[in-house]
Amino acid sequence: MKRLINSLFVVSSLFVSSFAFGVTMPFELPWMNHETAGTTYKSADHPQAVYVLEFYANFCGACNDNAPTVDRYVEKYKDQPNVQVLDTGVDKVATEYASWISRHKPNHPVLNGRALWDELKAVYGFRFIPQAVVMNCKGEVLYVPEAGTWSSAVTKEMDRVIAEELAKDTCKPEEPTNP
Repeated sequence: MKRLINSLFVVSSLFVSSFAFGVTMPFELPWMNHETAGTTYKSADHPQAVYVLEFYANFCGACNDNAPTVDRYVEKYKDQPNVQVLDTGVDKVATEYASWISRHKPNHPVLNGRALWDELKAVYGFRFIPQAVVMNCKGEVLYVPEAGTWSSAVTKEMDRVIAEELAKDTCKPEEPTNP
């Protein structure tokens, strides 16, 4: 019972805090794979996007299990530039990213997301990886599934949240006004 109450407290705290705090946007993270390795992924290049961030660590078994599902999810949204699905590693050592990339050969950006993870963890109290987060272009957290695998229920809910946010046009550029 105590565990259930603690879980409900964490979930309700995440829900409430997602409206009270924001993550610094835009974010810039080192890109660790593909032809752009060594450059920086800039969220400012996608100013109207909804972001699905998968935080992982190379040593994490569940994270490794999620990798093929994340790849399939990327394929689903590959023709929609306003949906950005990013693997964001929390490893401190660069060789861990190389190992992850070599093992999984992801079809999407793998970023060194340690700094962003630390920021989100401080604001939202995240304690576990893997951890998925759906954010809008303003850095507002829209959905946080329970830590763990990407089940069909989780991806279905992420799809719903993404569609709802894109329909809102939260980050639609403002029309110039004529004085």
